[in-house]
Amino acid sequence: MTPFASRTSEAQHMGKSNRHRAAFTLIELLVVIGIIAILMGILIPSLAAARRQANALKCASNMRQAYQGCLMHVQEHAGYLPLAGSLNIDATNWIGSETYANAFGDSRRKRYTYASQKAQQVHVVVPLPAAIAQYLGWRNLSFDDWYALDKELNNSNGVWQLFMCPQAENFEREGANTANTVGAGQGMMMVLQTNGSNNSWWATYSDFAMNEGILGFDYHREYQTRRLAGKFSYVQRPAETMLFCDAKLSKMPPNTPSNVQCPWITMAPALSSTGPVTMADVLAQNAQVEPYRAEIDTRRHKGRMNVCFADGHVEFITIGTGELGRVYLLAK
Repeated sequence: MTPFASRTSEAQHMGKSNRHRAAFTLIELLVVIGIIAILMGILIPSLAAARRQANALKCASNMRQAYQGCLMHVQEHAGYLPLAGSLNIDATNWIGSETYANAFGDSRRKRYTYASQKAQQVHVVVPLPAAIAQYLGWRNLSFDDWYALDKELNNSNGVWQLFMCPQAENFEREGANTANTVGAGQGMMMVLQTNGSNNSWWATYSDFAMNEGILGFDYHREYQTRRLAGKFSYVQRPAETMLFCDAKLSKMPPNTPSNVQCPWITMAPALSSTGPVTMADVLAQNAQVEPYRAEIDTRRHKGRMNVCFADGHVEFITIGTGELGRVYLLAK
C-alpha cells in the first residue's frame, strides 16, 4: 500500500506544480502587452497608408469616368468639350431663345449642352458636370427647366459625387443641397458674363478643379488663345495639359460682393498671360494665372495630387515646381 500511496501523492504534487506554472506572471503579461502595442504601432500606419492609397486610386478612377463623359460629349457635339469657368459673351447677342446660342457661335446648339430658362425664354449653357451626367448614368434630367436641373445635379444623389475625392473631407456629403441656393462647401463652377457683368452663375460640390483655359469662353478675339471655348482640337500637347485635377476651393477675394456666395473651383490662365502657363504657376500664384481661383491641395494626398490630362490618362504627381512645371494649363 505504501508505494501506491507514494505515487498518488507524487502525481498530485506534479499536477499542482503544472497548474502553478500555467499561470501568467505580471512580467509576462506586461511583455505580451508590449509586443501587441509594438505590432499595433507597426500595423496601424501601414493600414492608414493602404487606405490613403486606395482613396487615391478611387480619386483617379472618378477622374477617368468624368473624362469618358467629356470624350462622349466631344464625339456628339462637333468636337467640343463642355464649358466651365468664366464665360464672357457679347451682351448684344444673348437675348432670345434662339439668339442666345449665337453668342457662343453656336446658333444651331450643336457645340454645347443647354437647358431652358423658361421665365427668361433663353437656353443657358450648362456647366461640365451637367453636360456629362447624361452619359454616365444620370438619366431623365430636366434640361427643359434650368432650376429643376440645378436641384437634380446638387441633390444627395447628384452627379457631383463623381467629382469627389474620398481622401478629402471638405464638407458633409450627406447634406447635399436640394434648393436653388448655395450649400456649404460648394464651389463656383461656371459664371455667365455679359460684357464682363455677371448674368448667371452655377455652383456645385467638387474636389476637382476644371481648367478654365480649355473650358472657358471669351468673345474678345485677343483672349481666344487664353480661352479655347472647349474646342478639343485646339488643345496643344494634350498628354501634358491638365483637364482637371485635385484641388481645394479658392479663398474669397477682399471686398467680395454680397451676391457672390462661394469661391471658385477652377484654375485659369490670366487673360494677360503670354506663352505657356503651367501648374507651377498655379502653385506660385504668380501673374500668369488669375487670382482667387482654386488652389493646389498639398495635404490631401500627402504632398501628391491626381491630374487628369486632356488625352485621358491620370498621373499621381508630386507637388513641387519640378513636376508641376511640366503640367500645362496652356501649352503655348
